[in-house]
Amino acid sequence: MTQKLRTSSAVGIAVLAGTVVSLAGCTAETPEVEPITQSNGAQSATPTAGPDGSEGLPISVDGIPAWAAQAVPQGGDPGFAGGYSGWLSQETGGGMTSFSQSMLPGDYTVTAACNGESFIQLTLSSIDGTELTTQAIDCANATTREFAVTVPVEGLHTDLELKSDPVIYAVAFQKTA
Repeated sequence: MTQKLRTSSAVGIAVLAGTVVSLAGCTAETPEVEPITQSNGAQSATPTAGPDGSEGLPISVDGIPAWAAQAVPQGGDPGFAGGYSGWLSQETGGGMTSFSQSMLPGDYTVTAACNGESFIQLTLSSIDGTELTTQAIDCANATTREFAVTVPVEGLHTDLELKSDPVIYAVAFQKTA
């Protein structure tokens, strides 16, 4: 399992840096931050197809980075503040939890995309635990959803929860104010 993380040097935000992550699989690109350490202490492990649920994904694990690059904003897009992508299955816990102590206060557009025969629930909370938004996203037909969120204090907590079958996902943050 690896975690995809992109940072904007102009904004200087390391989304998900220093995170605690428990998720099925993700892709990594961490140009200006330390490697993300998973709850089991491993770093940058790559999942393989098999009894981890990845055999039920709509595309191969190796294809997730290319799909995410087309599904959500990337570095170089206006206001890009960071993002991540990966996959979830019930066999690997069915969720992902992370936090960023460096997400600056302000208004953001969040773009969340997923694909698979299930849906995910994305919950964003301030670092003090105040829920900012919860979005249930049906992943059938390669869904992409944009929504606004205001981060009131520095820091952001993210929870992704899978409801049944394996899915791939991508999430990106763009600062709007």
